[in-house]
Amino acid sequence: FSERGLIAWAAGSPSFRQYSEAGEVLSTHDFSRLRRAALLPSGWLVSLCYGQGLRLIRLGAASDPPVVIGQKEFIDLDQSGDGKTLVLADLAGDIWLLRDRNDHPEATVLTHAEGVTAVAIGEAAQTIALAKERSIQLIDLTTRKLIREIPSHGRAILDIKLSADGRWLATGDLDQAARVWSIID
Repeated sequence: FSERGLIAWAAGSPSFRQYSEAGEVLSTHDFSRLRRAALLPSGWLVSLCYGQGLRLIRLGAASDPPVVIGQKEFIDLDQSGDGKTLVLADLAGDIWLLRDRNDHPEATVLTHAEGVTAVAIGEAAQTIALAKERSIQLIDLTTRKLIREIPSHGRAILDIKLSADGRWLATGDLDQAARVWSIID
């Protein structure tokens, strides 16, 4: 549910429908290959769909077509605690920042990092974590420099999360192992 109306996905359905408070369908969009989604405070729905690029849909708009940013294959996204910043990774190795500014999202390429399997962003949107095949990189968003590299699991990392206080990092890998790392020296 959002301030701009009810959002609904039917289980097993490839489409997303947005309803008004009166129950009228405001818009319908095909998400047959949905990978991840996030809702920005300004009312934009961000979706990563296999083979469809990054799609932005303005909630509350009756029939506006989605804004598509690139036809890249995005693999992961994470959202900051205030909801205004997303970090995204694509298969080509680009790491993107999408910021909710002036009631419209702005996407920029932050850096290039080959082999990224998952991404995370800290609560205050000051640090991002990049999971690679066998290591984790922590990057300062202000300086865009590597803060620390942590040797990791024996197998590929599938998911990564930073704690709200920025002191801990949790990872999960192909071995079905979950690990928690202290990232404060």
